[in-house]
Amino acid sequence: MTLRRDWSDLPAAVRDAVGHQCGGIRAVTPISVGVNSAVACALDTAGDGAVFLKGYQEPARNEWMFRNELAAASAGAPGPQFLWHLEVDRWHLFAWEHLPGRHADLAPGSPDLDLIAAALAELAEIPPLEVGTGFAPEARRWERLQPWKHLAAAPPEHLDPWIRGNLDRFAAAEYDALQILHGNRLVHTDLHGYNILIDDQHRRGHLIDWAWARPAAPWVDAELLAFRLVADGHTSAKADQWRLDHLPHPGVALDIRRSFAVQMLGTWLHLARRDPSRELLSVSAEHALSWAKYLHDME
Repeated sequence: MTLRRDWSDLPAAVRDAVGHQCGGIRAVTPISVGVNSAVACALDTAGDGAVFLKGYQEPARNEWMFRNELAAASAGAPGPQFLWHLEVDRWHLFAWEHLPGRHADLAPGSPDLDLIAAALAELAEIPPLEVGTGFAPEARRWERLQPWKHLAAAPPEHLDPWIRGNLDRFAAAEYDALQILHGNRLVHTDLHGYNILIDDQHRRGHLIDWAWARPAAPWVDAELLAFRLVADGHTSAKADQWRLDHLPHPGVALDIRRSFAVQMLGTWLHLARRDPSRELLSVSAEHALSWAKYLHDME
């Protein structure tokens, strides 16, 4: 988590440079959502109109997140238009158009679900990424973590019987299972309510915050979103049916979906054990277990 700074706390030279870049600033509204930016605010500007500004101060461990966002914008990621990047006094500021809207509701029966499906369909139309686009492959991120390897080496004391019975098999198959993630399509990988903006006036959903964007197999976001629906109150059966009926790439083989669900489960279990103080991680592991078992019980 990055310590958030108020706009007024930034050096005068930085504020002046931003004002010059966007033609003058009429008003600044702080934005509290998000944990990875040292500064985040909405600007009412004379030249660029409504601007969403965020950034970091060097040195920062999460610089790669901002590089990912730039790479995603260059690749044509749907969502707010990227405007400019500014470097002043070790501060890196990034500006997007500030679209009107609210965070999405993924609960059962939400009218936002159709707009979210349309946003993912728009993402699916992005051409394959070219080599050297500045991203690390999604498969590499999961390979570095190797959750089942760690869990099998030192099994948690309280482990679901289904997991315990398959623990060695999941660990042995982990590397091969992760090869399904390889691909050259732009994926978001961090889809949840705060990263989907709903414009009620124009009935559109926008995918925002591309910090975790990666090249991967094209179906990854659809499977991640299906799991997210389970975490937001849908039964696994309802989430699965909606995913197959409304999201891109419904023809993904069941074996691939099962393998990916198992890797999600291992990841949440490993993270929850590594940081037991964060209840969200253990709750997510419970949802991931329900989702993985549901897919494995399907014929």
